[in-house]
Amino acid sequence: MMRPDMVRGVVGLSVPPTLRHPSLPPLELARQRFGERFYQIYFQKAGVAEEELGKDPMTTFRKVLAGGTGSAALVLEPGAGLLDGMIDPEVLPGWLTAQDIEVFAAAYEWSGFTGGLNWYRNIDRNWELTAPWQGAPINPPAMFLIGDRDPVRPYFALDTLDVLSDLREIVEIEDAGHWTQQEQPEQVNAALLRFLGAL
Repeated sequence: MMRPDMVRGVVGLSVPPTLRHPSLPPLELARQRFGERFYQIYFQKAGVAEEELGKDPMTTFRKVLAGGTGSAALVLEPGAGLLDGMIDPEVLPGWLTAQDIEVFAAAYEWSGFTGGLNWYRNIDRNWELTAPWQGAPINPPAMFLIGDRDPVRPYFALDTLDVLSDLREIVEIEDAGHWTQQEQPEQVNAALLRFLGAL
């Protein structure tokens, strides 16, 4: 959107572009649409999500990664944390190994979760900074991929894809949740190569 001269093509995975509301910041819109227990609102209070996610990073990554295949609840129950609504699988899915979990957990034991959570805490500031692009389209050729079992589907309207002025294709990745490129790399790579080859 901001530098179409630098972008030959763009592909979104799992989360469609969010249209910028002219007067309401994103977190206020989220509160109105989903309530105070929406996961992005839960992330706003410094220290709360860090404590929950950092308590046992191995469990966190098992639940978040395996829970992204269709079981995650993004509106939390009263008094619950993010992980409370996710299944801790007895057996990992075929695309995820115990060694993968160990690598993620070790990295976050070192860095903590604040950096990633701060992206959510900066959503309203990004909305403020993008005011000059209100109503601007995304002009480069585009494609959008989403898993057929992605738990975020009910939370994002695909009509926001209208901001893509040259949307070439919407691809539903079969038997995939939120982590499409890990869960179904062959399908994702084939779609990417098809799109890139046409540019």
